[in-house]
Amino acid sequence: MLVYCYAAGIFGSEAIVEQMHEDTHFRALCGDDYPDWHQLRRFRRLNRPVIQHCLEELLARIRGAASALERDVPRWSSQWLASPDSREPNPRAAIAREANDRLNRAAQLDSMALDK
Repeated sequence: MLVYCYAAGIFGSEAIVEQMHEDTHFRALCGDDYPDWHQLRRFRRLNRPVIQHCLEELLARIRGAASALERDVPRWSSQWLASPDSREPNPRAAIAREANDRLNRAAQLDSMALDK
């Protein structure tokens, strides 16, 4: 669930919980038993390496599918997915940086929410 949200550009744990309540697919996945945003934040913190690996794999698949189909990637993906830089010596490194940036953005938004 977190990997999907981070790939889709939903980063804050509060926003993810809100999405779970609004989206019928999320409700079905959760069986109407939702974690709160503190639990999501803690899960991300305790499982960051695994989440990053899964996010990298998903972003790589999105990028590969877009290239193979010669189509635009979903509107919520980053520009780097839509037009991979042919000068990038290591595309996997770019994907790893993007995944790391998304996880950092999620952590930053959650920290800001705690400061409220």
